[in-house]
Amino acid sequence: MNRILIDTSTKGLTLVLLKDEEIIYSFHDEEFRNASENIIPKMIEGASKANIEFKDFDEIYVTDGPGSYTGERIGLTVAKTYAVLNSNVKIYISSSLKAMSSLIEGKSLLLLDARNSAYFAGAYFNSKPLFDEKRMEQEEVDNYLKENKELVIGVLPYFEQEAKSRFKDNKIVSISMDEALIKGRKYFELSELPLTLKARYLRGNND
Repeated sequence: MNRILIDTSTKGLTLVLLKDEEIIYSFHDEEFRNASENIIPKMIEGASKANIEFKDFDEIYVTDGPGSYTGERIGLTVAKTYAVLNSNVKIYISSSLKAMSSLIEGKSLLLLDARNSAYFAGAYFNSKPLFDEKRMEQEEVDNYLKENKELVIGVLPYFEQEAKSRFKDNKIVSISMDEALIKGRKYFELSELPLTLKARYLRGNND
């Protein structure tokens, strides 16, 4: 079984190729502007490492956000295009935050920087949601943490130091997106209609 795991919504491009359960190829680049240019060549490179053809992926696991408005669509577009070219491929979907939650035991708050002192946020207990993922302003996050002081905050490496300065009373865990895709793969759901997939665009309470 040849599986390709893709995230383009959080920070640049993360891509992992599994042959059965063995990691054959892994690529991560935080440069967002290169994601759309690199994704197909890197998929081809990964296929070559696995000694298969580009057309031979059996399953594609792709996050649909939250994250970059444009980035959310890059991975989805590639997955949908691949489904047109190979009708036998199975497409699995998960939010990027839920995949990240797989790396933290107990209660966690997963945060992605949404700029302007706002976050894309999801709270989980052993990967079970405590509320629907949403966009939260700094004050809203601060108030939630005051009421839930035991929460571990999960962020991506680029945001770790900033998170430590903003949330000094909470434990901060830096999460590798490739590891999140691998461990969180069990939380992805099979899409029955992959060509209708849409990005997970989160709005705030005031949007």
